[in-house]
This record gives sequence, structure tokens and C-alpha cells, in this order.
Amino acid sequence: MDADGQVAQLETKVRDLLDAMRNAHLQMVIGSPHRALQYVDDAERACAQLQEQFDQSRTAQILASALMLQVLRERAASLRGLIGESLISPKTPEEVVDFVARPLPPTSPRL
Repeated sequence: MDADGQVAQLETKVRDLLDAMRNAHLQMVIGSPHRALQYVDDAERACAQLQEQFDQSRTAQILASALMLQVLRERAASLRGLIGESLISPKTPEEVVDFVARPLPPTSPRL
């Protein structure tokens, strides 16, 4: 696999992991532990797949770390935007859950 393919694959797995963890937390907040458990299963599966790649390549470890930081920065910026909007026009809990549940689009890594 070429470097671009490896980065794309790692980004997908990092996003899958973080999306699944976010969704599990949201399901717990809205009172759906059975659905939360399904998302935790998804997160564990993504972790296992990332671990396989880590075991095969030190480069994969470094890339995944950089991608994870990038995705977390994007999520923080997105949340800051929601908070700013909420200070102007308060949001209902349902609107917040809907906003937080949306996955961020994939981006080109700034590596």
C-alpha cells in the first residue's frame, strides 16, 4: 500500500474509533445503554484494527497519533462553534445531540 493509502486507511480507523466512542456516550446520555454497547463494540473493533497496523509499522503509530490529534482539534473547533451559537440562541438537548452526533468530514492530514 502506498503512503497516501496508508494515511487514508488510518484516518478512517481513527475516525471510526472516535465516532463510535462519541456515539456510545451520546446513547448513554439519552438512556439507551443497549445501543451504547453496540457502539462500544464498534470502537473495540476499530482499536483492534489500529493495533494490527501499529504492530506492523512504527510509521503507522506516528501517523495515527498525528491524525488523532487533528481530529480532536477539529472536534474542539466544531464544539466551540456550537457553544458560540448556543450563547446567541439557546439549543434544546435534542439539537445538541443531533449536532454532536454528526461525524466530521474526512480531511487531508496536515502532516
